[in-house]
Amino acid sequence: MKRWLQALFFLAFSAAAMAQQNDVPNPGFENWTGFLPDGWYVNNPGGNEPISQSTDARSGSFAMRGETLDFFGNPYPPGFWAGSITSQLVPVSSNYDNLTGYYKYSPAGGDTLFITVNIFDVSNNLLGSGYARIFETKTSYTAFEAPIEYVQSGVADKASIVGVILPEAGQLPAIGTVFLLDDLKFDGAVGIRPIADGQIPGQMALRQNYPNPFNPSTTIEFSLPEATSAKLTIYNMLGEVVATLADQPMAAGSYRYEWTADNLPSGIYIYRLEAGNFSQSKKLILAR
Repeated sequence: MKRWLQALFFLAFSAAAMAQQNDVPNPGFENWTGFLPDGWYVNNPGGNEPISQSTDARSGSFAMRGETLDFFGNPYPPGFWAGSITSQLVPVSSNYDNLTGYYKYSPAGGDTLFITVNIFDVSNNLLGSGYARIFETKTSYTAFEAPIEYVQSGVADKASIVGVILPEAGQLPAIGTVFLLDDLKFDGAVGIRPIADGQIPGQMALRQNYPNPFNPSTTIEFSLPEATSAKLTIYNMLGEVVATLADQPMAAGSYRYEWTADNLPSGIYIYRLEAGNFSQSKKLILAR
Protein backbone atom coordinates (compact mmCIF):
# COMPACT_ATOMS: atom_id res chain seq x y z
CA MET A 1 0.00 0.00 0.00
CA LYS A 2 2.80 2.42 0.91
CA ARG A 3 4.59 1.77 -2.41
CA TRP A 4 1.33 2.29 -4.31
CA LEU A 5 0.70 5.61 -2.55
CA GLN A 6 4.27 6.72 -3.30
CA ALA A 7 3.76 5.93 -6.97
CA LEU A 8 0.44 7.76 -7.05
CA PHE A 9 2.01 10.81 -5.40
CA PHE A 10 4.94 10.75 -7.82
CA LEU A 11 2.62 10.57 -10.82
CA ALA A 12 0.51 13.48 -9.57
CA PHE A 13 3.60 15.54 -8.70
CA SER A 14 5.22 14.85 -12.08
CA ALA A 15 2.07 15.83 -13.98
CA ALA A 16 1.69 19.05 -12.01
CA ALA A 17 5.34 19.93 -12.42
CA MET A 18 5.24 19.33 -16.16
CA ALA A 19 2.12 21.46 -16.50
CA GLN A 20 3.45 24.34 -14.43
CA GLN A 21 7.17 24.31 -15.31
CA ASN A 22 8.22 27.29 -17.38
CA ASP A 23 11.64 28.76 -16.77
CA VAL A 24 10.77 31.99 -18.61
CA PRO A 25 10.04 34.56 -15.88
CA ASN A 26 6.54 36.05 -15.94
CA PRO A 27 6.03 34.39 -19.36
CA GLY A 28 2.62 35.93 -20.07
CA PHE A 29 3.60 39.40 -18.79
CA GLU A 30 0.70 39.29 -16.33
CA ASN A 31 2.58 40.90 -13.44
CA TRP A 32 3.97 44.44 -13.54
CA THR A 33 5.56 46.77 -11.02
CA GLY A 34 5.23 50.30 -12.35
CA PHE A 35 6.47 50.32 -15.96
CA LEU A 36 8.46 47.07 -15.51
CA PRO A 37 7.15 43.57 -16.19
CA ASP A 38 8.21 41.46 -13.20
CA GLY A 39 11.26 39.34 -13.97
CA TRP A 40 12.30 41.61 -16.86
CA TYR A 41 14.10 44.87 -17.47
CA VAL A 42 13.33 47.35 -20.25
CA ASN A 43 14.95 50.46 -21.72
CA ASN A 44 12.32 52.99 -20.66
CA PRO A 45 14.00 56.37 -20.15
CA GLY A 46 12.46 58.95 -17.85
CA GLY A 47 9.27 60.38 -19.31
CA ASN A 48 9.10 57.89 -22.19
CA GLU A 49 7.87 54.32 -22.29
CA PRO A 50 8.76 52.41 -25.47
CA ILE A 51 7.84 49.27 -23.49
CA SER A 52 4.41 49.25 -21.82
CA GLN A 53 1.68 47.00 -20.46
CA SER A 54 -1.09 46.18 -22.94
CA THR A 55 -4.54 44.65 -22.47
CA ASP A 56 -4.37 43.29 -26.04
CA ALA A 57 -3.30 39.86 -24.79
CA ARG A 58 -3.31 36.45 -26.42
CA SER A 59 -4.18 34.87 -23.07
CA GLY A 60 -4.66 36.21 -19.58
CA SER A 61 -5.11 39.94 -19.08
CA PHE A 62 -1.90 41.52 -20.32
CA ALA A 63 0.89 41.41 -22.88
CA MET A 64 4.11 43.36 -23.46
CA ARG A 65 3.85 46.19 -25.99
CA GLY A 66 6.85 47.83 -27.63
CA GLU A 67 6.92 50.91 -29.86
CA THR A 68 9.70 52.97 -31.44
CA LEU A 69 9.04 56.48 -30.14
CA ASP A 70 10.12 59.99 -31.08
CA PHE A 71 12.56 60.94 -28.30
CA PHE A 72 13.59 64.59 -28.63
CA GLY A 73 13.56 64.34 -32.41
CA ASN A 74 15.30 60.96 -32.62
CA PRO A 75 13.88 57.43 -32.94
CA TYR A 76 14.04 55.46 -29.69
CA PRO A 77 13.35 51.75 -30.26
CA PRO A 78 12.20 49.42 -27.45
CA GLY A 79 14.48 46.84 -25.89
CA PHE A 80 13.98 44.25 -23.16
CA TRP A 81 15.70 41.36 -21.44
CA ALA A 82 14.87 38.70 -18.87
CA GLY A 83 16.47 39.49 -15.53
CA SER A 84 17.17 42.81 -13.85
CA ILE A 85 19.04 46.07 -14.33
CA THR A 86 22.23 44.34 -13.15
CA SER A 87 21.85 40.89 -14.72
CA GLN A 88 20.64 39.57 -18.08
CA LEU A 89 20.62 35.96 -16.84
CA VAL A 90 17.80 33.85 -15.39
CA PRO A 91 17.97 30.28 -14.01
CA VAL A 92 16.84 27.33 -16.15
CA SER A 93 16.38 23.68 -15.28
CA SER A 94 16.90 21.92 -18.64
CA ASN A 95 18.83 22.03 -21.88
CA TYR A 96 15.89 23.37 -23.86
CA ASP A 97 15.93 23.27 -27.65
CA ASN A 98 13.44 26.09 -28.37
CA LEU A 99 12.16 29.40 -27.09
CA THR A 100 8.59 29.89 -28.31
CA GLY A 101 5.97 32.60 -27.99
CA TYR A 102 3.34 34.67 -29.77
CA TYR A 103 3.50 38.13 -31.30
CA LYS A 104 1.81 40.84 -33.31
CA TYR A 105 4.00 43.10 -35.42
CA SER A 106 3.47 46.31 -37.35
CA PRO A 107 6.77 47.58 -38.79
CA ALA A 108 7.23 51.14 -39.99
CA GLY A 109 9.83 50.76 -42.70
CA GLY A 110 12.12 47.75 -42.80
CA ASP A 111 12.66 47.29 -39.07
CA THR A 112 13.07 43.77 -37.66
CA LEU A 113 12.34 42.48 -34.16
CA PHE A 114 15.10 40.12 -33.02
CA ILE A 115 14.59 37.87 -30.01
CA THR A 116 17.79 36.08 -29.00
CA VAL A 117 18.35 33.32 -26.46
CA ASN A 118 21.58 31.92 -25.02
CA ILE A 119 22.06 28.95 -22.68
CA PHE A 120 24.96 28.81 -20.19
CA ASP A 121 26.31 26.28 -17.70
CA VAL A 122 27.03 26.97 -14.03
CA SER A 123 30.44 28.45 -14.95
CA ASN A 124 28.85 30.81 -17.52
CA ASN A 125 30.24 28.86 -20.47
CA LEU A 126 28.03 29.27 -23.54
CA LEU A 127 26.35 25.96 -24.40
CA GLY A 128 23.92 27.05 -27.11
CA SER A 129 22.16 29.98 -28.72
CA GLY A 130 19.34 30.84 -31.10
CA TYR A 131 17.15 33.64 -32.34
CA ALA A 132 13.82 34.52 -33.90
CA ARG A 133 13.68 37.16 -36.65
CA ILE A 134 10.30 38.88 -36.96
CA PHE A 135 9.78 41.30 -39.85
CA GLU A 136 6.40 40.64 -41.47
CA THR A 137 3.22 42.48 -40.48
CA LYS A 138 0.97 40.29 -38.32
CA THR A 139 -2.31 41.73 -37.05
CA SER A 140 -3.31 38.61 -35.10
CA TYR A 141 -1.20 36.68 -32.64
CA THR A 142 1.25 34.46 -34.49
CA ALA A 143 3.58 31.80 -33.10
CA PHE A 144 7.34 32.23 -33.31
CA GLU A 145 10.16 29.84 -32.52
CA ALA A 146 13.82 30.46 -31.72
CA PRO A 147 15.60 27.09 -32.18
CA ILE A 148 18.59 26.70 -29.87
CA GLU A 149 21.71 25.18 -31.45
CA TYR A 150 24.15 23.70 -28.95
CA VAL A 151 27.86 24.18 -29.59
CA GLN A 152 29.07 22.02 -26.68
CA SER A 153 27.69 19.53 -24.17
CA GLY A 154 27.00 20.48 -20.57
CA VAL A 155 24.21 21.01 -18.06
CA ALA A 156 22.18 24.19 -18.53
CA ASP A 157 22.11 26.45 -15.49
CA LYS A 158 21.01 29.87 -16.77
CA ALA A 159 19.80 31.66 -19.90
CA SER A 160 19.57 35.09 -21.44
CA ILE A 161 16.56 36.30 -23.43
CA VAL A 162 16.95 39.66 -25.18
CA GLY A 163 14.64 41.50 -27.58
CA VAL A 164 15.59 44.49 -29.75
CA ILE A 165 14.31 46.24 -32.87
CA LEU A 166 16.98 46.73 -35.53
CA PRO A 167 16.69 48.85 -38.70
CA GLU A 168 17.82 47.99 -42.20
CA ALA A 169 21.54 48.41 -42.84
CA GLY A 170 22.50 52.06 -43.01
CA GLN A 171 19.10 53.24 -41.76
CA LEU A 172 17.74 54.58 -38.50
CA PRO A 173 14.90 52.78 -36.71
CA ALA A 174 11.50 53.89 -37.99
CA ILE A 175 9.30 55.79 -35.55
CA GLY A 176 5.98 53.99 -35.14
CA THR A 177 7.08 50.33 -35.33
CA VAL A 178 4.93 48.39 -32.82
CA PHE A 179 5.01 44.84 -31.45
CA LEU A 180 3.00 42.84 -28.92
CA LEU A 181 4.53 39.82 -27.19
CA ASP A 182 2.86 37.16 -25.05
CA ASP A 183 3.07 33.59 -23.75
CA LEU A 184 6.80 32.92 -23.96
CA LYS A 185 7.98 29.42 -23.15
CA PHE A 186 11.06 27.23 -23.25
CA ASP A 187 10.16 24.04 -25.04
CA GLY A 188 11.55 20.67 -26.06
CA ALA A 189 13.99 20.01 -23.23
CA VAL A 190 16.94 17.94 -24.36
CA GLY A 191 19.27 16.05 -22.09
CA ILE A 192 17.94 14.63 -18.81
CA ARG A 193 14.20 13.93 -18.95
CA PRO A 194 12.02 12.15 -16.38
CA ILE A 195 10.35 8.95 -17.58
CA ALA A 196 6.78 9.69 -16.44
CA ASP A 197 5.56 6.15 -15.74
CA GLY A 198 4.34 6.83 -12.20
CA GLN A 199 6.71 4.25 -10.69
CA ILE A 200 9.15 4.79 -7.82
CA PRO A 201 12.21 2.59 -8.57
CA GLY A 202 13.12 0.01 -5.95
CA GLN A 203 16.88 0.49 -6.31
CA MET A 204 19.61 2.54 -7.93
CA ALA A 205 20.28 1.37 -11.47
CA LEU A 206 22.30 2.41 -14.50
CA ARG A 207 21.12 0.68 -17.66
CA GLN A 208 23.05 -0.19 -20.79
CA ASN A 209 22.84 2.52 -23.40
CA TYR A 210 20.97 1.89 -26.63
CA PRO A 211 21.73 1.63 -29.45
CA ASN A 212 25.23 0.36 -28.79
CA PRO A 213 27.36 0.73 -30.89
CA PHE A 214 25.93 4.12 -31.92
CA ASN A 215 26.54 6.99 -34.34
CA PRO A 216 26.21 9.75 -33.30
CA SER A 217 23.37 9.54 -30.71
CA THR A 218 22.51 7.08 -27.96
CA THR A 219 20.15 6.90 -24.99
CA ILE A 220 21.18 6.35 -21.36
CA GLU A 221 18.63 5.53 -18.65
CA PHE A 222 19.02 5.37 -14.88
CA SER A 223 16.82 5.09 -11.79
CA LEU A 224 16.87 6.79 -8.39
CA PRO A 225 14.74 5.30 -5.57
CA GLU A 226 14.99 8.52 -3.54
CA ALA A 227 15.80 12.18 -4.03
CA THR A 228 19.55 12.75 -4.24
CA SER A 229 22.26 14.61 -6.11
CA ALA A 230 23.20 12.68 -9.24
CA LYS A 231 26.14 13.01 -11.60
CA LEU A 232 26.31 11.34 -15.02
CA THR A 233 29.71 11.60 -16.70
CA ILE A 234 31.31 10.33 -19.92
CA TYR A 235 35.03 9.39 -19.90
CA ASN A 236 37.44 8.32 -22.62
CA MET A 237 39.72 5.31 -22.11
CA LEU A 238 42.40 7.60 -20.65
CA GLY A 239 40.05 8.52 -17.81
CA GLU A 240 39.52 12.04 -19.12
CA VAL A 241 36.07 13.63 -18.81
CA VAL A 242 34.64 14.25 -22.28
CA ALA A 243 31.11 15.24 -21.19
CA THR A 244 29.16 15.89 -18.00
CA LEU A 245 25.55 15.08 -18.80
CA ALA A 246 24.07 15.81 -15.38
CA ASP A 247 25.30 17.13 -12.06
CA GLN A 248 22.33 18.29 -10.03
CA PRO A 249 19.78 17.40 -7.31
CA MET A 250 17.10 15.07 -8.71
CA ALA A 251 13.81 13.67 -7.43
CA ALA A 252 13.16 9.94 -7.07
CA GLY A 253 12.24 8.41 -10.41
CA SER A 254 13.56 7.04 -13.68
CA TYR A 255 15.43 9.27 -16.11
CA ARG A 256 16.56 9.22 -19.72
CA TYR A 257 19.39 11.12 -21.41
CA GLU A 258 19.75 11.36 -25.18
CA TRP A 259 23.44 12.04 -25.82
CA THR A 260 24.95 13.10 -29.13
CA ALA A 261 28.72 12.66 -29.53
CA ASP A 262 29.18 15.16 -32.33
CA ASN A 263 32.83 16.06 -31.85
CA LEU A 264 34.33 12.82 -30.57
CA PRO A 265 36.28 10.16 -32.51
CA SER A 266 35.22 6.53 -32.79
CA GLY A 267 36.14 4.41 -29.82
CA ILE A 268 35.12 2.94 -26.49
CA TYR A 269 33.91 5.31 -23.79
CA ILE A 270 32.82 4.85 -20.19
CA TYR A 271 29.71 6.41 -18.68
CA ARG A 272 29.38 6.58 -14.89
CA LEU A 273 26.48 7.38 -12.59
CA GLU A 274 27.30 8.69 -9.10
CA ALA A 275 24.39 9.24 -6.70
CA GLY A 276 24.90 9.31 -2.94
CA ASN A 277 26.99 6.24 -2.07
CA PHE A 278 26.10 4.58 -5.38
CA SER A 279 28.53 4.45 -8.30
CA GLN A 280 28.26 2.34 -11.45
CA SER A 281 29.97 2.43 -14.84
CA LYS A 282 29.27 0.89 -18.23
CA LYS A 283 30.91 0.92 -21.65
CA LEU A 284 29.51 2.49 -24.79
CA ILE A 285 30.95 2.29 -28.30
CA LEU A 286 30.96 5.15 -30.80
CA ALA A 287 31.36 3.71 -34.31
CA ARG A 288 31.52 6.28 -37.08
